[in-house]
Amino acid sequence: MLDSTGNFQVSVVIGGTNAEEYTVENIPAHDRQPEMNSCYIASRTGENFSIDIENKGYTRHRQLCIDVRVDGVKCPTRTWFVKNPDEPEWHDSVQGIDTRRDARARRRPFEFSAVKSTDEEAQATSELQTASLGLIEVAVYPGRRLDAQSDSDFSSDTESGSDSDSDYPGPKTAAGTQPKTREYSGQLRERRERPESEPEDDDSQPEDDSESDPEPNESDSDDAPDDEPAIRPVTLYEQRKKTLGLTQQVALGEAVRIRAHSEEFSVVRAGPDLVRFCFRYRCLSFLQAQNHAPAPTPPPPESPSSDIVEVEDPDARKIRELQAELRALEARVSAKKRTKEEQGDAEKSPKKRVKREKARTFVPASSEVIVIDSD
Repeated sequence: MLDSTGNFQVSVVIGGTNAEEYTVENIPAHDRQPEMNSCYIASRTGENFSIDIENKGYTRHRQLCIDVRVDGVKCPTRTWFVKNPDEPEWHDSVQGIDTRRDARARRRPFEFSAVKSTDEEAQATSELQTASLGLIEVAVYPGRRLDAQSDSDFSSDTESGSDSDSDYPGPKTAAGTQPKTREYSGQLRERRERPESEPEDDDSQPEDDSESDPEPNESDSDDAPDDEPAIRPVTLYEQRKKTLGLTQQVALGEAVRIRAHSEEFSVVRAGPDLVRFCFRYRCLSFLQAQNHAPAPTPPPPESPSSDIVEVEDPDARKIRELQAELRALEARVSAKKRTKEEQGDAEKSPKKRVKREKARTFVPASSEVIVIDSD
């Protein structure tokens, strides 16, 4: 989540989880330029995403507008009205493009899709049209609502002599109370003149809050309304696609029915941008190659399973048996050689002669012993 010094936080949620942010950079406001917060995020083809914006305590302006641009295409503006400056917190989630036909409203969610490429530079979409490809941008600025209700229910900054909209009290509800915080109702768009021949929108009919919507008719399957942003597929020159890592773009998913807002109104800018946010989305492999994201961790080596029984090769077993027999034969041959060598050494050595002494005879006598020599 990118956090500004002015108490605004913005994050991109992909598949229900906040996208991890890499190479986060904050550039403070300078030379009449607003504060800029930027980062890289890893996008995934086919995944839906939304943009979450939160005010954590900004109180200088009570009416704030949110401009969202995807790939340079401006989405419908959203606004918040704050009644109580002591409790200014609010949270908004831009999940797609909301459009309205008659009393029916629908939403086409944001999603990442693959970018087509071509080797023919002449067939590629111009660089001017794709200069902001790969960017999700958010700007917060003060705004002022313009419609018939604002003349009676809201004070005018011009009449009060205020240079800002800090005294703008906020809209009244049907019961006459003023809510602390209120999200925009219906399609919020910048002020434009309506031709005299074009009838005004009739929003006086009561809103149908029932969950069972009528069956879609032929008009529901027509092309997108004129006020829907022109988010179209692009084709990139192959070399540019590889160099910049632009493999994906923002597309709109299938339309889903949503609850229709009770009214439409217009808004005008009441001051410069307060803060800007920029998310540069690329595939994870490109971010890792450019050192924006950490390299993948190699998987741990797999330990051998005890349930696996190795089958011995019969030829290897035969070789092992023959080697054992060979060692036994070599041992017997070596033993025979040693025996023959010992016998040969014994025959070559001279025999020793043993001198025998003559036997002596003893004749016992009564008083003396006579020794008779046999010689």
